[in-house]
Amino acid sequence: MTIYEVQPEHEEYVVGEEVRLRITLENHGAETVSFPDPGRVTSAHPTYTLTGPGYPDGLTFSQQSLARENRAPDLLQAVRTAPEIRVEPGQKWEGLLPLSGMLRSLMPGEYRLASRLQGTGLDAKSPERSFRLDRLTPISVHLGQGTLPLGSGEGTGAFIHRAGSAGTLYAFRYSERRPDISEMHLRAPIRRMAVTAGAADVGVPWKNSPLFDELLTYIIWREGQSVKAVSDISKTPLSVELPEPLQEVVRPPLKRSSEPAEALAVSAGGTSVYLVRFSQQAEEPAKAAELAWKAALPEKPGLCGAAIAPPEQGSRRHFAFAVQQGEEVRLYHSRYAAQAQPEPFRSVSLGRGRLLPHAPLALAGDREGRAYASVLLVTDEALHRYARVEAAFGSAGEPLGDPKVTDLGRQPARPIAGGLLYACPQGQVTRRDAVLLLEDGQVLRLAAPGEMRPVSVRGIPTRPILLAPGRHATYVLYFDPNDGLYFEPL
Repeated sequence: MTIYEVQPEHEEYVVGEEVRLRITLENHGAETVSFPDPGRVTSAHPTYTLTGPGYPDGLTFSQQSLARENRAPDLLQAVRTAPEIRVEPGQKWEGLLPLSGMLRSLMPGEYRLASRLQGTGLDAKSPERSFRLDRLTPISVHLGQGTLPLGSGEGTGAFIHRAGSAGTLYAFRYSERRPDISEMHLRAPIRRMAVTAGAADVGVPWKNSPLFDELLTYIIWREGQSVKAVSDISKTPLSVELPEPLQEVVRPPLKRSSEPAEALAVSAGGTSVYLVRFSQQAEEPAKAAELAWKAALPEKPGLCGAAIAPPEQGSRRHFAFAVQQGEEVRLYHSRYAAQAQPEPFRSVSLGRGRLLPHAPLALAGDREGRAYASVLLVTDEALHRYARVEAAFGSAGEPLGDPKVTDLGRQPARPIAGGLLYACPQGQVTRRDAVLLLEDGQVLRLAAPGEMRPVSVRGIPTRPILLAPGRHATYVLYFDPNDGLYFEPL
């Protein structure tokens, strides 16, 4: 007697996530049973029957049939060479199989799955099991990045998906496979852990070295008064409880190679900023998650941003925030070192205007010690006129002249969100990108001063709008509730 069962790892998934099946077979008979390895592209067994959206009558398939349908000769070659699994009497075998990798994409909804496994002296059926695929509703999303030693774009992203009263943290990687044709590939998101429904401000650290020059990457987020972090090798988050409620965790978090990941957190009253650090490899347990310092703020921040300078500048950190002061906007900037509190804040007026909602501040530091900070301003509400305003600071932290105003022109509809990016692949600003999302759904990019052009591919950008630099192009992150996250070039 044999007991065969195919069970989805989870009862609920989000679109784009890899649905993996846990396969078990227990041999309670007196003879050895053998069968093709279900984890490889083998013969026509086992077969799976999936019933759900798109397959109302059920779809029966095997790995071999899908390999033939997809015309994958490398997979078909594996059919002829895959070994068999042997299970002795009284023994149990377990394996994992990625279902979504076989079917490419599934529509949201309820699914039922059954399977049949045949082999030498074996013909077993698995009881029907069910799982649900949810539409994607990312309540917080972020892209991490570093320098680009080979020139092509790459990075790690994270998002929090909320379904009802629960939240789930996901991570994904992306890479520019074909920079010659501006193609950025996003891998299937990986489930990291459950988070509270109030989890927010997810962030992946920005580095001043290649993002993957270390074994560990981190994800940082906020839950209540706690700032939390998880690394690639951890299933339990590190956490720092702060003494007061928080307005936000500043994004991006920052990291220098071989040093802890760090994040700034602004108090809800806007009077203080905290620096927290996380290191999964800290020699002392107390330093795995610690509060490094607390500093006073001159005003309550509106938009905030952080950046890390190149190693040539000692990896100095920059912190900037913009404040609406009546009809004027003022920008504050400070610097701090790894083990030191911020220098005194210096500020400049960005002129008359209103900060555009859902348009994060952009900040970058270069190899000469300068820092650049940009925001998007509404300069004429009635005429739908907008501008990108940039302030520069010198190697001593001093403001460098008057802010630079780049007119974005008159827009055909009211912008409801925006995005800014300094592309700094090797510690120097090579591109300054600006994007607007209009209330009619159009996404526009800055082509020249006063000229905004529609992007080549329309879609629904994430909020905030996230941009990723590539070798020749910049990419915007879109999401489809029924299909998941994807990149398109500006």
